Amino acid sequence: ALDIADVLFGYDALTNAITDFVTVTDNGVDSTVIVDQDGAGTQYAAKTIAVLQNITGLSDVEGLETAGTLITV
Repeated sequence: ALDIADVLFGYDALTNAITDFVTVTDNGVDSTVIVDQDGAGTQYAAKTIAVLQNITGLSDVEGLETAGTLITV
């Protein structure tokens, strides 16, 4: 599991879309986790927080959160 709860500001799973805060891109070899700390806000820009080497198929951020693989609260 990847715990990113401490870097999300103002995220509430009941009222916010996790996809406003987190994106996972897959280049066919690695997955890159990109976080915008305030979601749609303007105070923070999206930043890469992790590159998961040799791991692919993780682009469904909502599914990762639901499964508990991505810890957001």
